[in-house]
Amino acid sequence: MKLTYGRVLARADITYATQVTLSAQWVWAGRAVADWPAVIDAARALQQALVGKRRTLTTTRNELDATQADLRGRMRQGLDMARSKYRREDPVAHQTLRLLRSGGRSRSRIMDEAVAWYEAWGQLPDADWSPTAQNTRAAFLTLLQEAQTKLQALAAAEAEEERAQQQLAGGLEDLHQDCVEWYEDACAVFTADTPEGRQVRSILVREAAADDEEDDEAPQPPPA
Repeated sequence: MKLTYGRVLARADITYATQVTLSAQWVWAGRAVADWPAVIDAARALQQALVGKRRTLTTTRNELDATQADLRGRMRQGLDMARSKYRREDPVAHQTLRLLRSGGRSRSRIMDEAVAWYEAWGQLPDADWSPTAQNTRAAFLTLLQEAQTKLQALAAAEAEEERAQQQLAGGLEDLHQDCVEWYEDACAVFTADTPEGRQVRSILVREAAADDEEDDEAPQPPPA
C-alpha cells in the first residue's frame, strides 16, 4: 500500500477520533490520546514545508531557465556573427569557432558551451569586437556569472526539496505505523461482536472511503 499524505492523515484523524470515544474504556499504551493532535499537526506542517520548498524550487528553476535562454541567445548571435566575420578575415580563428557548439539542451551543457564561447571570444584577433552594442563580452560575462549563481541556487533548492520530501515520508511512515499498531491492539482488546469492536473495525472501511474520495479529487493527467 502506497503511503500517500492524504491516506495517512485520513487514517490518523479517524484513529484519533475513535480513541477519544473509547478512552473511558481503554487507553493505548503506545501514545497518549492527548499527544495525537500534535503528532498529526506535525505531519501537516511537514507537508506544508514541502509545498513551500517545491514552490521555491519552481521559481528558482524558472529564473535560471530564463537567464540561460538569454545567455544562449547571445551566445548563438555572437558565435554566428563571429564565424561570418572571420570566415575570410582569419581562417584559423574561423576554424576554432567552428569547433564550438551552442545547441546544448541540458542546463549544465548550456553553461559549458557558454564558458567555451566566452573564452574563445577573448582569443579573437579583434579583442574589442562585439556582435552588437548590447552583446559585448563584458555584458556576456555578467550574464554568465548570473547564470552560474542561479545554477548553484537551483542545486541548493533541489537538495532542500529532497530533504523536505524525506522528512515528510519519515513522518508519515511513523504516524501510519502508530495507527496500525493501535488498530491491532484495539482489535485484541475489543472483540468483533461488541459495539466497541465494530467501531474499531469500521476504521478500515472509513479509511477506504476516504481513499476513494481522495482519488476522485486527485488531478487527472492530460489526455495523450
